[in-house]
Amino acid sequence: MSKGNLQTQQRLLGFVHGLGGKLKKRPLVLSQRGVMSNTLLDYNLVMLVQKGLLIREPDGWVVPEAKTKQRVDRVKVNQRAHILGSVSTDKPAPALDTEEAGASQEFYTVEVPAELTKRFGRLFALKVKGTGMIDALIDNGDVVIIRPATHVNNGEMVIAWFKDEEESILRKFYAEGDQVRLQPANSTMDPIYSAKGNIEVRGKIVYVVRVQAS
Repeated sequence: MSKGNLQTQQRLLGFVHGLGGKLKKRPLVLSQRGVMSNTLLDYNLVMLVQKGLLIREPDGWVVPEAKTKQRVDRVKVNQRAHILGSVSTDKPAPALDTEEAGASQEFYTVEVPAELTKRFGRLFALKVKGTGMIDALIDNGDVVIIRPATHVNNGEMVIAWFKDEEESILRKFYAEGDQVRLQPANSTMDPIYSAKGNIEVRGKIVYVVRVQAS
């Protein structure tokens, strides 16, 4: 995927979130060459649907989290989740404890929609390190909001804990017999395989707070 298409998809997804999770018609997107053509715009919308980041409906596009809810009341949007550390998407790595690093708990929080806490209950956040999930629009420096969970379905994005190595990684989870495949969303990286007994799911990703490109 070209960097231009990735940035376009990030902008589109952020635009849809800003509309409360529903896009009813093609937006007007400006690029360095002027107004983006409908053909290119449709291509990027299709790619977002294929990645599971948008759902195509007869009257537009909707983000999965908004499929079963009304538009979020903007007065009640802001809740805060603690950023407990970091997680790698490239290779398993120990988590960074922000308290041990001398950071204040007040500083290490992030705003999340109130609907998420109402729907899922207790949530926590981790800062992303690496580009292993870049094609799922999770980039280095982004913050992922996580619902604690021990059971997940194949294809869901999870925080996987390696018991023997005491390390973690953010990847797509696939149970395959007596082993687990942790699949990146980056065509330049390989999946990681581990014995099922060595993998513990600590939670699954329910929301992404994206860093704005400078």
